[in-house]
Amino acid sequence: MTAFVDDLAFTGISKRFADRPVQLCVDGELRVGAVEQRSSQVREALTRAGVGRGHVVAVKGRRDSWLLPTLLGILGAGAAYTVIPYNSPQAVEAQLLETVEPAAIVVWEDLHPAAWRGRPSVALSDGVVALFGSFLPASPSPRSIDDPAYIISTSGTSGTPKAVLVPHRAVLAFLDAASEVVDLSTSDVVAARSSAAFDLSVWELFASAVAGSTAVLVVESVAAETARLHELLAQTGASVLSTTPSAAYQLGAHDEAIGGGLALRQLLVGGEASDGGRLADVMAAPSFDRCALVNWYGPTEVTVSCTGGELVEQDLAEPRVSIGPALPGVQTTVLPVASGAGSVEGLGQLAVGGAQLAHGYLGNPRATAAAFVPDPAGHGDRLYLTGDIVEIDSDGRFVYHGRADDQVQLRGYRLELSEVERAIASVPGIRWSHATVGGTDLDVLVAYFATFVGTDIDRAELWSQLYRTLPRHAVPAALVKVVDVPVTVGQKLDTAKLPPPVITDFAAGSTASRAPETATEERLLTLWRRLLGIDEIGTDHHFFALGGHSLLVARMVNGISREFGVRLQLADVVDGLTVREIASVVDRETNRLPVGASASSRGQEELSW
Repeated sequence: MTAFVDDLAFTGISKRFADRPVQLCVDGELRVGAVEQRSSQVREALTRAGVGRGHVVAVKGRRDSWLLPTLLGILGAGAAYTVIPYNSPQAVEAQLLETVEPAAIVVWEDLHPAAWRGRPSVALSDGVVALFGSFLPASPSPRSIDDPAYIISTSGTSGTPKAVLVPHRAVLAFLDAASEVVDLSTSDVVAARSSAAFDLSVWELFASAVAGSTAVLVVESVAAETARLHELLAQTGASVLSTTPSAAYQLGAHDEAIGGGLALRQLLVGGEASDGGRLADVMAAPSFDRCALVNWYGPTEVTVSCTGGELVEQDLAEPRVSIGPALPGVQTTVLPVASGAGSVEGLGQLAVGGAQLAHGYLGNPRATAAAFVPDPAGHGDRLYLTGDIVEIDSDGRFVYHGRADDQVQLRGYRLELSEVERAIASVPGIRWSHATVGGTDLDVLVAYFATFVGTDIDRAELWSQLYRTLPRHAVPAALVKVVDVPVTVGQKLDTAKLPPPVITDFAAGSTASRAPETATEERLLTLWRRLLGIDEIGTDHHFFALGGHSLLVARMVNGISREFGVRLQLADVVDGLTVREIASVVDRETNRLPVGASASSRGQEELSW
């Protein structure tokens, strides 16, 4: 076998799916015939243009019925794919394109990268085109299992992403190992809610195809709103869902509030540290009563997941939960970490080896050499230094204890705080910066800065510059100015003395704080204060400008449902995320309810994906 794509699009897919759809998409069912036709169309267009082995093809599109065939067509041509997040800032997109130097870009019609306008193109459908750049002809040598399959950029906080080069060998090894932990069958419906720019999509899209499981391709707006995601899972009969713990907490709370309704048999969590008590709350919700819970872990550099296993009730008694043993075929080593006079007993940095390892970072040999080191056991093997601190529990499983560096997980994104700090410090007039995470779920990014004497920094201009240069998740919600940087006796930063952010440190701080004028506004303010952890909120302050994000919006919508008995959709609130505007929507919806009725008793509107 030379490529994992050979097992997907071109051998056996008809037998696995028969008359069942391969995917359920926002634009209709994707069946075997369409997969084969569209992937062949993409493959042939690339091949005719000379794109193939040794090339990278970028994809910029949406989660619809053209996504999977496009990826399969690129792989079938012998090229590797990389996905550009459709909402990337222009500077981040340009840096990614400069790093990977694609021979072609398959793009949905209204998402053309600015730098590629006017390039030669071939229409693949009414809304999808292939753009071609300048490149050398494809390599004529036979394809190899070590050829790159995809490139996923990670830790691109400062606009200089590290492009992880993952070979077919690693994907094959992962899909084989993952099947030992997560058993999929032809009767399963897998909810695919991850962007194809993130590596969990590799499991969602390709493991389901290998197993013959129908996948539900969840669009971004639904994935970000708990109530709509729950409705979609119920509507499609989804039986397997993989998500972040923070999203699982909200899904469980919503499920509890409305009394269940899901057909899930497996819940997989990963991408960030899990809290045992909160996962226990999820598993106590009606729809999760008979659902298996799997916690798995893995950096992009070791291909999606390298450890994982099922968690049972007694595992959730402690805040720190197991991330499982190593997956079959994965080699793991725990390296001692130093602290003060010696190593920390029981703790060490997890290093990973085996067939799932990526080649390294494209065009960055120094970073590759630092992260992928020779295995001290010899035999010419390599180990990837994860930077994650673990211990081994009494059952031989790994338990996550944080990072050895300043990298954090923020709502499922890997983020290096030092790169946020460098982006802020690069602004003229700023002499010092520090970034950290806060909020009730440690999911709000806060940055501190100090200026040179006599220098005044306009926060609005600073935010504007950061939005132009950083991915959206890496732009601080609050910018806190300090005059004197607090330090310890040893002249280290005294983080305990950094002031907590106040209302003026958020983007909304320039807006006058208007007091509530109605009972609805007052009750909504109470909800916002609880969600955001800020007291001085006015009715005209914008939710996102106070550190809010899409997951908190979902929690707000659920809170409104409990407090007022009305079910709002994301579209009802996203354009006007102020207390004053949302209060008017709540009052309008409340007045529509018949006397004695509740939101749950109203007729359900048809779900829009």
